[in-house]
Amino acid sequence: MEVALAVMVMLIIILITVGVLCRRMLKYHSEHVNWRFPKALISHTEFYPGDILLFTPHTHGFVNSLFTQDFYTHGAIVVQDPTTGQLLISESMIGDEVMPHPSKEDVELVAGGKAVLLPLYARIKHYPGPVFLMRLTPGLTEEQSVKLWGLAQTQAPYPAFAHGLARLFGLDFMLKNNGRTYRHCMAHVAWILDQMGMTPMALLAQGKDTNSGTFLGTCKRITRIHGEPLGPYGDHEYLSPVHILYDIAPTQVPYIPPDDGEADQSKPDEFSKRRVSETPECGR
Repeated sequence: MEVALAVMVMLIIILITVGVLCRRMLKYHSEHVNWRFPKALISHTEFYPGDILLFTPHTHGFVNSLFTQDFYTHGAIVVQDPTTGQLLISESMIGDEVMPHPSKEDVELVAGGKAVLLPLYARIKHYPGPVFLMRLTPGLTEEQSVKLWGLAQTQAPYPAFAHGLARLFGLDFMLKNNGRTYRHCMAHVAWILDQMGMTPMALLAQGKDTNSGTFLGTCKRITRIHGEPLGPYGDHEYLSPVHILYDIAPTQVPYIPPDDGEADQSKPDEFSKRRVSETPECGR
């Protein structure tokens, strides 16, 4: 009798859990199925240091629909090499196939396991899904841009599964690695914003920073940061996301990094310094 009762309780718990998860998935679908975004052609879009890129793949797993309830799955920040002027993006990734290999046919170039730098235009061109731009306004000064470039050189490792669980439950003390903190993609962007003095004012008032708290909290802070005054005086803010459409001709494909997967800073791509804007949503 006791065994039968225990089995029945377990079944009820399983059914309730499945029901709750299904409800969250349906809620996620209903919230995002009809989302519409302003669109801009990449050939007519300006990119500046400090701009945030948000990514959504063609399809994704249960992390978004069941946990974060967020439309975006990945984030990065635009940086500029002060020597060459080349625009790149600084992003932390687990170890993904980012673009076709530049010298090996039918082979994907894999980058990640830490924070990396990748050419901006090539990354957007080859990403398997839509990419969205959140413009920083006003733009960074030259001095701030150089500081941002320096922060992008910090190659903090991407968290393993155990570290992800630690951040999920706010156990930050587990995330130490020789003085460096493991950071997933959104945490990497959040850490850079905090180091740049661009923590949202609302968080500063609570004695918090953008990268504090749980994994889910950090993700939502970055994807929903647009419109919030940043820094102690509210000097900056991000504009709402704009869907970037890649329309550069095949003969104008930007430079792809060398075989080791790292950007060659001595060879900027031909669109790095483009300064054309015919799209109001993306202009300064």
